[in-house]
Amino acid sequence: LFGLPAEAHLSWPEMKHAVWTLCQGCDALLKPWIDKREEELRLTMFDMKQHSITTSDPVKTLRDGLAERFETVYDAFCFFDIDGDWDVTSAEMTSMLPRLKLPLTMSDMREAIQQVMR
Repeated sequence: LFGLPAEAHLSWPEMKHAVWTLCQGCDALLKPWIDKREEELRLTMFDMKQHSITTSDPVKTLRDGLAERFETVYDAFCFFDIDGDWDVTSAEMTSMLPRLKLPLTMSDMREAIQQVMR
């Protein structure tokens, strides 16, 4: 193994030094792998955050956010009625809510839409 004769023996200090020497280049070899895994972890954590409910009353948060951004119910309705057919669907709400930059995750918004559309 490693070009050593089969009868070669290493003492503990020699073995420790050999392993230490081999591992000196490991940081450079592992850095791309570590960077990739850290980015995957960051994206997973971001995704998990977006899929967790963060408020006890998403409808109230939605209501308050809409009240801050629109002067009238008509203005809010026109904002959400993308195709102008005088009917706001859950798909239109789902599409437009993120544009309001409300402090709601996607799960909060989904929960608020489900409660409102009942």
